[in-house]
Amino acid sequence: MRNALGIAVVLLAGCTGTSTPGPSGAEQLAVVPPSEAPTAQTLGGAYAAYALTPASGERQRAYFHTFPDDYATLRNLFGFEEVGEDSVAFGQYYEQGNDMIGAFFKLDSLPAQDIAAKAIGIARNGVWQADGVGYFQHFLMKHFEGTPTTYLGILKSSARGDQAGFWKFYADGPEAFPQEDKARLRGLLANEPGQLAVLDSVLAMQPLGH
Repeated sequence: MRNALGIAVVLLAGCTGTSTPGPSGAEQLAVVPPSEAPTAQTLGGAYAAYALTPASGERQRAYFHTFPDDYATLRNLFGFEEVGEDSVAFGQYYEQGNDMIGAFFKLDSLPAQDIAAKAIGIARNGVWQADGVGYFQHFLMKHFEGTPTTYLGILKSSARGDQAGFWKFYADGPEAFPQEDKARLRGLLANEPGQLAVLDSVLAMQPLGH
């Protein structure tokens, strides 16, 4: 598991209307053009607002709704891509990955089921990557171990392919899934033979690592 420093950036913008003198010298209200439709709050802005008052339910919900819903977006924001032999493109929030992803799993004013459902939606198509994606996997594992019934309830109602994708990402990494982690996970799944079967099938096909 890896750790990273977190940095939050917030952009604020505003506009004001002023009064202008009319032809006769009397003041008239300036014509203010209709404002553009409000754009969705950015992930960075929502996180910065949350970080100022982390106990605010409203700001927690705003951050939850701006957090990625799928793996491709998560990797695009927090991960990196090797463009060439000596060139790497880093996601917009690569440096803040540890703090921002960790915060997502700590949104305690949201039902644990909502957090789990979004996390499963991301993980089901995931592939391990160092740093940002690895942070997500780390916090996902901790959250799962703290609320296994919540995750299992969602997984059991999911398509088998999504179940397999979730467990594949869960166990993915730079090396084979550690025996200690495997034993702990099998203990959590002791009363879930269906999930154990899916997990075992995934582990049987697991490569030796990245």
